[in-house]
Amino acid sequence: MRLCCNNITHVPADVFSHLSQCVKLTLWGNQISTVEPGAFNGLVQVKDLNLGTNRITELPPNLFSDLSQCTQLSVADNQLTALEPGTFNGLVNLEKLWLSDNKIAQIPANIFSQLSRCTLLVLNNNEISNIEPGSFNGLDAIEVLWLGGNRLTSLSPAVLQGLPRPLELALSVPDESEDQNWDCLSLCWLQKEEQAGNIMWKEQNGFVCKPRCFDGLHWDELDCAGQCQLHVQHRQVSVTKSQEFSLHKLLFYICFSGKVRNMGLTQISEIIENVTHVDLSNNQISEIPPGAFGHLADCILLNLAHNLISEVSNDTFTGLTHLITLDLSFNQIEMLESGTFLVLTNITQLYLNNNKLRTVPLGSFRMQSLAYLTLQGNQLSILYQEDFALVITLFLGLSNHTQGGDENWDCCSLTWMKSKKDEGKLKFILSLEPECSQGSNITFDKIVCGR
Repeated sequence: MRLCCNNITHVPADVFSHLSQCVKLTLWGNQISTVEPGAFNGLVQVKDLNLGTNRITELPPNLFSDLSQCTQLSVADNQLTALEPGTFNGLVNLEKLWLSDNKIAQIPANIFSQLSRCTLLVLNNNEISNIEPGSFNGLDAIEVLWLGGNRLTSLSPAVLQGLPRPLELALSVPDESEDQNWDCLSLCWLQKEEQAGNIMWKEQNGFVCKPRCFDGLHWDELDCAGQCQLHVQHRQVSVTKSQEFSLHKLLFYICFSGKVRNMGLTQISEIIENVTHVDLSNNQISEIPPGAFGHLADCILLNLAHNLISEVSNDTFTGLTHLITLDLSFNQIEMLESGTFLVLTNITQLYLNNNKLRTVPLGSFRMQSLAYLTLQGNQLSILYQEDFALVITLFLGLSNHTQGGDENWDCCSLTWMKSKKDEGKLKFILSLEPECSQGSNITFDKIVCGR
């Protein structure tokens, strides 16, 4: 029965109850805004129901409960905002379901649990921003899944867990503006699935429906099994106060044709929590906002060398509870806040050489695990013995002969170092000991302070 384009606005209950032999019902292209519960009662033989291109805002639970023989259902191009539990009850033989071009914002868990024979599910061009694990439970025969044209920024492996393979997937649509916000790190696992032949990308009129950043990623730099090492070296990443910044955005600025492109990562993906090595050296980072590394609890190495950082504060490194190595060398750091590094309870190696430090606050290095510290190439004149009271073995580089020495040292303030050196608690890297001002009667091997 074809009832399309008739300006129908309302479908009352039991209106088709006498059509027990009807196998196809088309209500496409009307003005239907409401469908009453029981509207399709009696349509026990219908195999194809088309409600597309109307103004339907909701589907009552059990609306299709009599349609046990239905194999195709389209509610595309309507104004649905949500899918209520029980919406698809009774559709035990459904094979194809179109829900595209609506305003659906989320997919409830188990909403498709009765669609065990469904092979095609089309959800593109909605307003879906997040898909929770369990949303596709029950789709035991799914072959094609369309999710493009939504507001998704990430996709967890758990979302597709349990779905049959191979799976034809669409995460993008031809509109270029659609997928600018994809967190491509969250798609890292899909690359391996694609290589294994478990995931295939849907094509539409010659367009491959996958986010453009997917092919732009340097996947050889990402080891997503177990530990994940991330590199942004020589990508000319720049962060200033006027820019919105978060670590997960910075990590995945990607080069396209020699240009830096911000992939617009706005959510913390699961894989971020597994990062152990972060290399952001040789860029143009000038500031690190407070808490930028708060989600990197498993990180053991952070390399920020050769940037333009001028200041670090006591909340810069909050959250890096397992960090072992921190490299801040060759920056422009002029000052440290007191307690900047005290949150790094497992730190063993700290590189601060070749900055512009003039003073170091008392208490800056009282980390029990600290064993290796470089300070050469700064403008320091004094260090406090109290900072190293808890250090068992300290490797401390102070001079940098290639930069003309460090004539600013107040060697009388460093006499405590001699006894620590004699006790084996203090060693100097390549004999880089302080050199005192020319003309002074002070030498480090024989600490004699003339007055």
